[in-house]
Amino acid sequence: MERKWFSSGLLFFIIISIFFYKTHLDGRSTLNTFTGSYDYRVASKTLGNGTNRKIIGEYEIKDIPYITERTESSYPQVVAGANQKKLDKWNQIIQEDFDKILQIYSFDPFAELPSSPTEPPKVILRISYEIKLLNNQFLSILYLASYHNPYSAHPTELVYTTNIDTRKDVRLRLKDLIKLDSNFVSYLREWSFITMEPKNPMWNAVIKTILDDMSDEQLMTGLETADQIGSGNRWGIYTYLTSENFGVSISVPHFAGDHVELEKAYEELKDYLKPEFDWNLTKN
Repeated sequence: MERKWFSSGLLFFIIISIFFYKTHLDGRSTLNTFTGSYDYRVASKTLGNGTNRKIIGEYEIKDIPYITERTESSYPQVVAGANQKKLDKWNQIIQEDFDKILQIYSFDPFAELPSSPTEPPKVILRISYEIKLLNNQFLSILYLASYHNPYSAHPTELVYTTNIDTRKDVRLRLKDLIKLDSNFVSYLREWSFITMEPKNPMWNAVIKTILDDMSDEQLMTGLETADQIGSGNRWGIYTYLTSENFGVSISVPHFAGDHVELEKAYEELKDYLKPEFDWNLTKN
């Protein structure tokens, strides 16, 4: 009983410490970028003449801004690298997913808040993206949506993703890529976290406690409904692909960072990866 009381008290102290530390970091946040040890870069270059286009391998990407009085966002459009029919299908999936993200934040109870005559309305939603992988088998896009409630001391930052099979021109979900069973649920709990700088061991301990508190049944349900953009994705689980690793993002309480990413190398996942994909092709 004394040991249980001590553990509970220690966890409470850790949570309070992280809460105040996270609030401090939020005060310095720019809301629209990943920082620290997150590395969501791909080999690319920006074309000259100030254009908003990038080259990723054999593909050309155009940045499409979406800006309103209270929103600053953008999403990608693939404009070259495949035939037009395929490009149209990919871009339709991308735009539909982006519109679903916007729909989540479409209810704005603060739209009628009075603003200063000398200041424009404050932006309360920013959505940025990173292309995690693009080749002749996969297109994987990760979005970070930062929403700032005017009555809240800090923004919320949530992850959404779009994964496309560039051979069949269809959207992919976790269950299309991974063989889901109880063994995979147990294995996922052993994956490494990708944490924000500065690295904080207490932060990881709290996140691990939060995930451990999810039962296997709850986690399995979350994985089965993963990658749906909307209320059907109860646990806020999204997946993404890089050239080396399979990533899973899970929503967590704000004091623990709003979301946590876990990754595992494809080679270590070979017993769970769906065989219809050539996972060697993920390497750029």
